[in-house]
Amino acid sequence: MLALGLLVTGCTSARVPPEVAQPEAADPCLVLTGAGSPRDTLRVALADYVSARHAPVAHTEAERFLFRQIYETLVRVDCEGTIRPALARAWRSADGGRRWIFTLRDGARFWDGTPVTAREIVAGWRDHGVIDATWDGVAVRDARTIDLAFTEPHDAAAFASPTFAIVKRIAESAWPLGTGVLWIRDTGSGVTGIVRASPVPWTTGAPLLELHAAPGADGRDLLDQGADLMVTREPAVRSYATANPEFLAVPLPWERVYVLVSPSRVRAGVTGQFARVIRQEMAGEAVRADARAAAPPYWWEQLGRCQLPAAERVPPASRSERVVYERDDPVARDLAERLVAVAGTVDAGVVPGFAQSEAVAVGLTTASFATALRAGGDLAYVLSLPTTAFLPCRQARDVRRRMPWIAPLGDWGLGRSLLPVVETRAYLLVRRGVANLTVDGDGGVRVMAQPAPASR
Repeated sequence: MLALGLLVTGCTSARVPPEVAQPEAADPCLVLTGAGSPRDTLRVALADYVSARHAPVAHTEAERFLFRQIYETLVRVDCEGTIRPALARAWRSADGGRRWIFTLRDGARFWDGTPVTAREIVAGWRDHGVIDATWDGVAVRDARTIDLAFTEPHDAAAFASPTFAIVKRIAESAWPLGTGVLWIRDTGSGVTGIVRASPVPWTTGAPLLELHAAPGADGRDLLDQGADLMVTREPAVRSYATANPEFLAVPLPWERVYVLVSPSRVRAGVTGQFARVIRQEMAGEAVRADARAAAPPYWWEQLGRCQLPAAERVPPASRSERVVYERDDPVARDLAERLVAVAGTVDAGVVPGFAQSEAVAVGLTTASFATALRAGGDLAYVLSLPTTAFLPCRQARDVRRRMPWIAPLGDWGLGRSLLPVVETRAYLLVRRGVANLTVDGDGGVRVMAQPAPASR
């Protein structure tokens, strides 16, 4: 049995369908940037910071872009929702999605040249706490085959989540080693300044990415300083770029939704009148971003198969009149200020304790906002969530961890506590003809390697 691999915990014996290799079909999500010669070095500017400590799960927009280039998952999801091969070349499931078997692609290597094996993948997931109580087992069948079992059903898209990114930590590098065609050779941990992601020696066609991490910088200045590519949510930066014929502005998928949650609303319940008033008064034009009115349903309204813990406590009565938001989030600020402006128009019978209040919008640091949200003692909170979730049950547990008082109370689930208001999206600004790009289903952008020239 040891010759078959390492059995970490038991996997079920359900019948598994035969392996079917996943073909590489044409990519409908390519960004056509026009005629030109793709550059060997691509300057990427993002008004945010990058830290090796967060890899491979991004905390900022800059990290989200960079980590997608250097770390792989088993599969990826394109802009049309199609599951595509990544580190895995084939996969199959059984037991209603509770069991998955993946076969790795041939020749996969970490940045140091060592082969990627199923055993290394398991070790990396253990190091990052990916394997938890929701797993029913993981077995290494051989060097290239891994057998996963879960207590909850998973869709194939789940394995495109950064949670399942494949990494290996070594003492010599602040950056965990990845398996992508780009790697970071610097021993520093990043944060600000220039971070370079270079092509690994055994690949061809990938450009060197020179990422300029500049927290708080004006995107227009970054463009003037020679940026080839930028992802931005600022309408002024997008308008500035499109005024330059060298640049193309590409709308990315609607990937963030701003929700309102009020402890008094959780206690008293929600009414259609409340939802209508808030959505009418806080429509897309209320914020300075590319936004539209929220269009449910969302992932948190369909969590019947998840094993969610009960609420820790009933939310306390509001001890303040604050509508709280993260002060570095301009969309949340606009929505909070708009909510305060219309609070007095909400009929007192709609949500007890909310209408005709002396509400005031208050922006907090990220840490202070997290503390206030967990306590639940304010009038209301404005925060953003992803519009889609590759791992909805895990995402729901994270929401419950942030707001342990939120749901379920009685027969109300998470979907009865969060009121989606507006959705937003970012724009890709790219200099024409400098790179081949594709867009993922969650709005992420990938820089593609240039195909090798045909032999003569």
